[in-house]
Amino acid sequence: MKTYSITLIMALLSIACQDTQKIRQSANEIAVVKAAKIRNNDSVTLDRISNLKNVLATSQTAAITADIAEVKPVEEVLGIQPDVAVIVEHFILDKADPVTKNTTRCRITRVISEAYGLSEFKDAKGSYVDYDKMLPIIKKSISWQRVGSATDQKAVDRAMKHTNAGGLAIAVDTAVPYGHVVQLLSGDAITSGSWGMQLPKVLSLSNHHPERSFCDKSLAYAFKKDAAVEIYIEKKY
Repeated sequence: MKTYSITLIMALLSIACQDTQKIRQSANEIAVVKAAKIRNNDSVTLDRISNLKNVLATSQTAAITADIAEVKPVEEVLGIQPDVAVIVEHFILDKADPVTKNTTRCRITRVISEAYGLSEFKDAKGSYVDYDKMLPIIKKSISWQRVGSATDQKAVDRAMKHTNAGGLAIAVDTAVPYGHVVQLLSGDAITSGSWGMQLPKVLSLSNHHPERSFCDKSLAYAFKKDAAVEIYIEKKY
């Protein structure tokens, strides 16, 4: 796999984006075909990404950037973790982009694996498995423990205590083969009127409805209240 230094990529982006904002080294994901995903407070549009692709395709850098899909994300190069809001933004953009659409089914797997240093969600080729492959792996793993149904306040409280201590917890819809998977986030509980419970915020990357992805709402926005939604914690924390 070919990779490029941050300096080289920044130089290429500067050539292609003379009329855009100054490229920052805090860019969350340095891939030239997705170069508009600059990690700051400015909004990012699909049109901007499309326009940048067209510029690069006709520029003198085309030969260098032809296989840019193989460029490593900057988190991997710099050893940093992206903000969850940026993760949601990039997921939605990638879902809408034909070049990256097929990479999104393993996004939640990759996010939690890289954040917590997990390796069990990789296949024989070293690629992250899709989200629907997580539960079978978890059920066979000695590193994970089922704490109960998401409709059980005691189970939810235990999972929240775990995440607030720095641990990893997820919720999975076990009622269907391709059940949605979310990561429980640390922080205070939110009162849910529809569930009649105190629930955590979650990172929800929806493969079927990417526009509904979020990180600033409670578990109740990711699932209907159902005992089949189960919570698991990763025990090493």
